[in-house]
Amino acid sequence: MIRHPPVTDSAAHHDDPKPRLRELVPCSLVSGGALVVLYVGLNPRNHALLEQGYAFFQPETRLDAWVPLWTPMVWPYYMYFPLIASALFLESRRRQWLYEGVIGYVGVAFLGFCSFLFFPSRMNQPDLHACGTAACKALQAMYDLDQGFHVFPSMHVAISVYTALFWRARAPRFWHLPGLLALAITASTVLCKRHYLLDIPAGIMVALAVRPLAVAAGPRVARLMRWAA
Repeated sequence: MIRHPPVTDSAAHHDDPKPRLRELVPCSLVSGGALVVLYVGLNPRNHALLEQGYAFFQPETRLDAWVPLWTPMVWPYYMYFPLIASALFLESRRRQWLYEGVIGYVGVAFLGFCSFLFFPSRMNQPDLHACGTAACKALQAMYDLDQGFHVFPSMHVAISVYTALFWRARAPRFWHLPGLLALAITASTVLCKRHYLLDIPAGIMVALAVRPLAVAAGPRVARLMRWAA
């Protein structure tokens, strides 16, 4: 009986090497570009609708009135940006993981953009200009940036949860910090009056819907893109 040697980590690494810089940079730009378009692509349309008195979709419930405004939660809210950036570490380890990440982030952005396009949503945010604390100023800057548009589903929640799932699957020993950050960011979206409560499960559903598609498509796209390796 012939015994075949087990597949080691080094063998798996040989089959799926690290992406080169010429492949990593364009893919990162595609992911980043998709997120930029998601957040600002519809701003001219939204401002025009606001001036026309359009009734934006607002999934407010009675429970939202019980959620307090807690301005110090703006700091966990801003951790959204380093959490997204942490995915670059995973994407730089394997070519399949690179395309898994790109497909995931572009997929989340696409679903969010479609939702914002067909169901314009907005949240009426408080005015914090009279508050002089650093937390108030940081939160007011975020309010002024987007005027409360794009609340349903919460893309902060969707992308944070997707990133945490990405870490859990590809680096399970180290996923706890991204998981905690995703949890804190999720809580901050309502405590900073950036989202309604229903925006949270909607964002989680987006992440859960896209994740298996990205896992399945990542290896296939990596094989199709071998010319770029």
